[in-house]
Amino acid sequence: MKVVGFFVCALVLSSCDLFSPREPESPTSGGGRFLWQTPTQPEILFVNLSNAFASLNPIDYTRSFSPAPTTDNLSGVNFVFTPAPETAAQAAALFASWDIFSERRFFENFRNQVAPRTTPRFVVTVTERLIVSQRQQQLAIVYRLDAAYSNPNLQPVCEGQSQLVIKQSEQGFWYVESWRDFRRENPFTLSELKRALVN
Repeated sequence: MKVVGFFVCALVLSSCDLFSPREPESPTSGGGRFLWQTPTQPEILFVNLSNAFASLNPIDYTRSFSPAPTTDNLSGVNFVFTPAPETAAQAAALFASWDIFSERRFFENFRNQVAPRTTPRFVVTVTERLIVSQRQQQLAIVYRLDAAYSNPNLQPVCEGQSQLVIKQSEQGFWYVESWRDFRRENPFTLSELKRALVN
């Protein structure tokens, strides 16, 4: 009887693989398929921005505005955001002291307002590119952000056009130094979204 019990136990243990090692999980930076990539090319910078919106990752989002994106240290980051003129006319005081910490706070509030089990989609299209130097470019872009919100007062489509200055740090990382926003047909721009969510 003891022999039968021993064989049954051995059979159960060998079939369930309790003691065999698992394959290690791949590291992520904000969830699944939206991994942050080292921005060694300007195009990767915009992929990272899109992925940060999709994964709702404020660390990856603010990395896009920092010359040292491998750390979460935002002190000393001189990012400048200039709102669309229509928004500036109504909220000049709000944007007068806008900095990288305001940008981080906006994105954290954005994450909290996105409806559960939905994935925002942020698309950037470069329409003009001026290469100022080997380490600096001025870009004209159009953008569109599609997101479902828990707050019914937030519009699901945010779009506009912007002028960006992007730079490459001494370590070779591209980042957005300044972002000047403008309205297109849709009055709900990133400026308006930031105005609604920064507090």
